[in-house]
Amino acid sequence: MTDAAGERFLRKHFRSRPDIIDTYFALPSTTHKADFLRYLVLFAEGGVWFDRISCENTPIRDWIPKGFKDVVNLVVGLEADMGLNDDARQFAPWAIMAAPKSPHVLRFINDIVGAVHGAAKGDKLAGLGDVSGLTGPKRFTRAVLESLEISTNGTVDKNGIAHLLRPLLVGDVAIMPGYSFAASLNTYEAGVGTRLVRHHSN
Repeated sequence: MTDAAGERFLRKHFRSRPDIIDTYFALPSTTHKADFLRYLVLFAEGGVWFDRISCENTPIRDWIPKGFKDVVNLVVGLEADMGLNDDARQFAPWAIMAAPKSPHVLRFINDIVGAVHGAAKGDKLAGLGDVSGLTGPKRFTRAVLESLEISTNGTVDKNGIAHLLRPLLVGDVAIMPGYSFAASLNTYEAGVGTRLVRHHSN
C-alpha cells in the first residue's frame, strides 16, 4: 500500500476517530506509520497480515485448530520462545490473523494513540524513536495481554504461554508456538509441529 493509498484508507475508515488520524501523521518515521497502518487495516477489515518477506507455508484455512474456530478473535505466534526470559518473549509481527473490529487490536491502537498524544503534550515526540517499543511487537504483545486480562477478568500468566509445543487458546486469542510463525528463531525436535509461516529473513 502506497503512502497516498494509506492516507485515503485512514480518512475513509477512521473519520470518526480524528485522534487516530492525528496520531498517524504525528508518528516520527515512515516505519512507525507503516506499523500503525497495519493494525488499522486489520481492525477495519480483519484478515491475515503478512509483511513483505513472509508468506504462508501451510494454507491459512488450516491454521486454527478445529476446537478453536468458533471462538478465536485473534491469532498470534510467538517470535522467539526457547531460552528467553518472560520480558523478552513477544509475538511475531510479520504474520497476524484478526477478526474485524478485534478489541485486542483496538487496545493496541488506542495504546499507541495515548503514547503519541502524551509525548506531544510534553514536546517529546522526538524521543519516540524505538519502533519495537512504540508501534512494534513489544507494545503489541503487552497490549494484547492487557486486553486479554480485561476481557477474561483475570490475570494472564506469562509462564503459561512460554515454551509452547501446541497452540494455546487464552480467552479468544489463539497463541501459536514458536515453530508456527518463527521456526528458524527457535529450536525444536524434528516433527514437533507444523510450520505455518515462512519468514524469509530467517
